Amino acid sequence: MTITYKLEPRDLRAFQRYAQKHLPNLRRARYIIAAWMVALCLWLVLSSDDHRIGFRIAYLCVLLLVFWGLFRLVTLAVSGIVQWRSYTSDKHKSVLCEHTVTLADDAFIEATAFNQGRNLWSGVYRVVDTPDYIYVFISLYLAHIIPKRAFPDAESAQQFYERASSLQSQAQPVLS
Repeated sequence: MTITYKLEPRDLRAFQRYAQKHLPNLRRARYIIAAWMVALCLWLVLSSDDHRIGFRIAYLCVLLLVFWGLFRLVTLAVSGIVQWRSYTSDKHKSVLCEHTVTLADDAFIEATAFNQGRNLWSGVYRVVDTPDYIYVFISLYLAHIIPKRAFPDAESAQQFYERASSLQSQAQPVLS
């Protein structure tokens, strides 16, 4: 089974959003930042001069909303600038190009004008299906991004995902 598609900056951004939401270390980092924000807000509330409980609860809620909003704003601004700078340069010309992916019986094969890669199914970490993409993870943080718009219809994308999942789950682990 073979599919050809052109990877675009929006595909990389979608993968980054997926990774930020689902990969364990990034999720853990969000929890740590949230805990620090809550701790800072509690410290500010408890150090205020007004001792009325209603005021303190309202003050805590406002502080949490402000800090959360500022965090989101800074995160979006920084990631937007970094993405714009990296996608407008020639640094990603070997990624933002036409890809041909083949699901062979023994390996996942990906080819572009710049490279060709072959990963045995026993070396594929997992295959993930999302509403708009299929991700074939080679390791915990490295994946091939396959946009579903490359398929003629949703059924073809589902067949591709099921075949990749089946080949990956049936692969025999390599003994080192």
